[in-house]
Amino acid sequence: SFSADLQGMLPGDDPSVVDFVEMSRSYGSQDYLLVAVHHPDGVFNPGTLQKVWAITEALQALPDHGVEEVRSVLYAEIVEGRDGVLVVRPAVEALPQTPEAIAAFRETIEKERLLTRLLLSPDRRTTLIVLEERPQIINSDEAMRMSEAVEALVMPYAGPEEIYLSGGPYIISSVRNAMIRDLRVLIPVALVLLLGVLLASFRQWRGMLLPLAVSGLTVVWTLGFMSLVGFKLTIVSVVIPVILIALADADSIHILTRYQEALHRAPNRRRALYRSLRSLAQPVAYTSLSSAVGFLGVATAYSVIVREFGLATAVGIVFAMLLSLTFLPALLAVLPARSAAHLTRRRASRWVQGWRQGNGVQSRRWLRVAVVVFAVSLLGAGRIQINNNPLEYVRQDLPVVRSARFVQDTFGGSLTLRLVLDAGQADRWKDPQWLGRVAALQAYVEALPGTGPRTSLVDVVRDDDSLEMHGYDT
Repeated sequence: SFSADLQGMLPGDDPSVVDFVEMSRSYGSQDYLLVAVHHPDGVFNPGTLQKVWAITEALQALPDHGVEEVRSVLYAEIVEGRDGVLVVRPAVEALPQTPEAIAAFRETIEKERLLTRLLLSPDRRTTLIVLEERPQIINSDEAMRMSEAVEALVMPYAGPEEIYLSGGPYIISSVRNAMIRDLRVLIPVALVLLLGVLLASFRQWRGMLLPLAVSGLTVVWTLGFMSLVGFKLTIVSVVIPVILIALADADSIHILTRYQEALHRAPNRRRALYRSLRSLAQPVAYTSLSSAVGFLGVATAYSVIVREFGLATAVGIVFAMLLSLTFLPALLAVLPARSAAHLTRRRASRWVQGWRQGNGVQSRRWLRVAVVVFAVSLLGAGRIQINNNPLEYVRQDLPVVRSARFVQDTFGGSLTLRLVLDAGQADRWKDPQWLGRVAALQAYVEALPGTGPRTSLVDVVRDDDSLEMHGYDT
């Protein structure tokens, strides 16, 4: 199975993961799917409001086990302070369609600081519909299916309005689908290139198909191992099949080439196979095991998906070694002997001959080249940047990237960061001094670069005009 879950990158006991799970348990889902409805002339017109109403109702009709809540300006609730009491009422009782009703609705909404910051763009040309997932389905296959269902549901409403989908669930679903598409493309491309090189090198079908059989079994065994131990294909491990195709073929090509050369010298299948394995078994084992140990070093990383990638690749390399030393010789033992004369009759090119017979001159020259490449690599390594933005994992022309950029430019972003403040005692939130400290923290966060709209309890109880708390003198 495939997973683009960012939470799965870290161990379950990581403090950020523990806090995320606890926050979801206490305050509900931390994942939001955003539907942005954009009209170039503004959303406060009968047609756009009708579509926002219809989309909101359609989203609310999705299976209850997947949807926690759906919010939009037409289904918003207004919080008012009356005689020291907070009163909650709906922003509108029915869909406004007349100019008078729309003007009254707009006036009501624009008085609410919380609604205008979260659900309306500053130019009033875009409004958000926010779907909150149930915590139980976050990053699950059910969440992926729901994101796809939402996309199929809302996109027919486009025109003249533009519809953009974003938010964590949709981004993860799109990245996962991109991974599946990449895997469907990468493996065939790798196989076609491999088959072309093998056919050009051996000039016979067995020279092409036997290494391919070893590579195919290696990939199948490795994916079976990953499924058995519960590993999923992630943004990192999705390249494992391509890596194993290249590494498994190397061992097979060495053995097959030596076997063909031995057949050309002495056309005895059994003796040629014995000589080939006797000369190559140890080098193949050493190179394979050293490569596997190198990937096991990657398996010590802190990130879970990197550890799984290192371990699965190391196991796959061992599988390739075993198949090359057992399965491939078994096939050669039962197939008719057929040498490839061109492997030994061709003379090496002048470039290769010069490299071999340069009395050390060529060796020193290649050593200098290697030192230069190493130095340049060290300089480049210092410029590597860490990037955990899932939108950077896919092509920038995909709809999910364009939608995320639009939501970021319009509303400040589609991903959320939550801070939980412990007041230390029950009902402390009613204390004006404590609310003042929350307001000060919010003001500090608002001054930080790269953040979008900031909201807190203060926005619920504070009057925008007087900047006083509803029912409380601060």
